[in-house]
Amino acid sequence: MSSANASSKTKEPRQDSRSKKPNIATSLTCGSCDQTVKKKDVALLCDLCNNWYHINCQDVPEAVYEFLRNDEYANKSSSSLKWFCNSCNGSAVKMFQMITNMHTDLEEVKQSNKKLHDNQSFPNTI
Repeated sequence: MSSANASSKTKEPRQDSRSKKPNIATSLTCGSCDQTVKKKDVALLCDLCNNWYHINCQDVPEAVYEFLRNDEYANKSSSSLKWFCNSCNGSAVKMFQMITNMHTDLEEVKQSNKKLHDNQSFPNTI
């Protein structure tokens, strides 16, 4: 992503099409160095905190940056490929682990419920 307009992760903040107001949740200041992220800068937008970061400030290798830039889904909001800044990455991993554990627990409850239901004998009704 050689410029800030190459993909959704590097675009300048768009206006909200419903309100026509700038997206104030997105900062134009690098979350690491507090310098302005300019249109020509090589930067990424964190998918969790919505802050911009110069790739050098986050130690993002150029190859990773180019991969994110060239991802065919990069411009789609439903993309499953996400990038998190160093600050958010730990939280994102913990959140993913919690969701995975909850899913596993839910499947175990479903299995137990099914076993209980299958083993339960119902009285004969005439």
